[in-house]
Amino acid sequence: MNPLLQLLKRPLLFVAGFSFFVNLLLLAPALFMLQVFDRVLTSQSQETLLVLLLVLLLGVAVALGLMAMLDYLRGRLQGVAGNLIAEQLSPIVAKLMLAHTTRRAERAPSEGLRDVAALRNLFS
Repeated sequence: MNPLLQLLKRPLLFVAGFSFFVNLLLLAPALFMLQVFDRVLTSQSQETLLVLLLVLLLGVAVALGLMAMLDYLRGRLQGVAGNLIAEQLSPIVAKLMLAHTTRRAERAPSEGLRDVAALRNLFS
């Protein structure tokens, strides 16, 4: 289990970092609306509204684009982690299941490989 944890440590740290920044970037639209309401509604100026919309809208668009990219990368890394788990555990579980079947004259249980697939799907 230790080699598997060492193998998964780096991708999962990146996933955690990307998740942190995605959640921070989710605040961008709320901060945009707070600035518009605070500045425009108090001054009731159309020029202030126009400048805020132009400047802040560009910033929010960049933030949302960055958030989409980080979310995509996070999903890909989770898929890689799931595949790493399946590649590391499947041969071991298959050998154990085969050894169990040869010791007893019964059909091979398939729960072990289903459990590995469930772990892969959990990370993916």
